[in-house]
Amino acid sequence: MATQKISHYKKQPHTTKKEQALLKASGITPENLLEQSRLEIIYWFTQLQDARLSNKTLLKEKVDIEKSRNFYMELANKRLESINQNRIEIQKLQDALALLEEELSQLKC
Repeated sequence: MATQKISHYKKQPHTTKKEQALLKASGITPENLLEQSRLEIIYWFTQLQDARLSNKTLLKEKVDIEKSRNFYMELANKRLESINQNRIEIQKLQDALALLEEELSQLKC
């Protein structure tokens, strides 16, 4: 509501006597409008400061989450590489065992 009244005065900076009479009848003085304007500016300035602080906090959290993600992705990749190497080693051992079992069976015959 205060915004509408303020914008009204921005459009028409010079009020006529009729408008002044209406303002006096409604109990709104230029001082009241000025005070309302100040309060609104303080409100929006506080909102801006809160939004900036929130943005700064969220950006820091985002950077921390990215670092954490990268750490765990690297750890997961190292472990997958280790698993793959172990699978290769297991396959080699199974092949060697199969070969030894075949040689053993031929010796028994």
